[in-house]
Amino acid sequence: MNLSKSVTYGMVAMGYIAKQTDVRCVPSEEIAKKFDIPNEYLVKIMSQLVRAGLLRSKRGPQGGFSLAKP
Repeated sequence: MNLSKSVTYGMVAMGYIAKQTDVRCVPSEEIAKKFDIPNEYLVKIMSQLVRAGLLRSKRGPQGGFSLAKP
């Protein structure tokens, strides 16, 4: 089965966020750098996941993304 890059990147990002043991927001830059994904593209995907209710986002210096549900 072939998945689009958007779906693949979204799944990779959510998997990475889920594996974080500390309760924190993960910045998109961290995910983009780790998996060599263009950050601007990743932010658009993550925004769609926030609108879908799968992720939460937080702005600011300590901001980033976290899972909406454990």
